[in-house]
Amino acid sequence: RFVQDFVESELVGNTSYTKNVDVMVVGLGIWEIVREDDCNDKNRKRKVRQEHLITKLSRLVQMNKNLKIIWRTMGFHSGYAHKAATIELNQLAMEQINLLNMERFQYINWADAIIARSFRNKRLEGDMKPHYGHIPRVVAIQMMNNLYDEMSRGRSLK
Repeated sequence: RFVQDFVESELVGNTSYTKNVDVMVVGLGIWEIVREDDCNDKNRKRKVRQEHLITKLSRLVQMNKNLKIIWRTMGFHSGYAHKAATIELNQLAMEQINLLNMERFQYINWADAIIARSFRNKRLEGDMKPHYGHIPRVVAIQMMNNLYDEMSRGRSLK
């Protein structure tokens, strides 16, 4: 909900933080699924909220010719209960971003990179069950860095 508010504020000109920003990394967290009511705004379902956010981010990229946006797919809860919903939401995000076909708005499929080490005794744990430890976070940073480098050269990793 806070990312949505931030992007809306940028789009209407109430704030201009992204005016001097080269890259913005955005991604929903597992709380969007595990505790959906806490993240809900305007009683919209998570798929609709994500779709609206990606659409608004694409408008932000169009407004700011220097801005690049990298969408990070969300990781998984340590149990299998929300695995299918997480995969579905990530797939929808990647499909929508692919359809936008924007050089400066791309994604990293972090979820796919960490899925094998996401559940039960194989999980690379963080400070609480929904959070990952430092190794998966470093993987995300490496993936973002590689994509940003390619985007800066005008190429895509897709």
